[in-house]
Amino acid sequence: MDAVVAHRLATLRGMGGIGKTRLADEVAARVSQAFEDGVFFIELSHIQDSEAAVISELVAALKVNPAGFPDEAAALQETLRNHRALLVLDNFEVVMSATPFVGRLLRRCSGLHMLVTSQAPLGLDGEQQIEVIPLETPPAEGSLTTELLARFDSFQLF
Repeated sequence: MDAVVAHRLATLRGMGGIGKTRLADEVAARVSQAFEDGVFFIELSHIQDSEAAVISELVAALKVNPAGFPDEAAALQETLRNHRALLVLDNFEVVMSATPFVGRLLRRCSGLHMLVTSQAPLGLDGEQQIEVIPLETPPAEGSLTTELLARFDSFQLF
């Protein structure tokens, strides 16, 4: 949680299905008070790998009106320029071509923070990578008592 507030770009990195989205959702809820202009969760797995598609998705999610701007990217940047907000970009590995735009957005919007979930790092300057590893689970064999199960984070989670 501290990484999201202290660093403008934090990436939860790990294999698919490990729980990055759930972790990002929990972290975003816990740090939401630090971002007076809001926390926005943007799911990216359903869009094509193009910078334009990511920009359109962000414009829609943040309800940015692009009228009067040369393009959606300019409207988004100007809207976020003086905001203190957190964007949670989920499943970024499917839109890696948008990495340069993420970098530009962070450079031009000083109050903007991003929490990214991805199977691969973005490789941008200042990126704080946090590897998400599987939770330990109880052995499949043997007697499973409540006391034994309580020792495992995976059991406590559910």
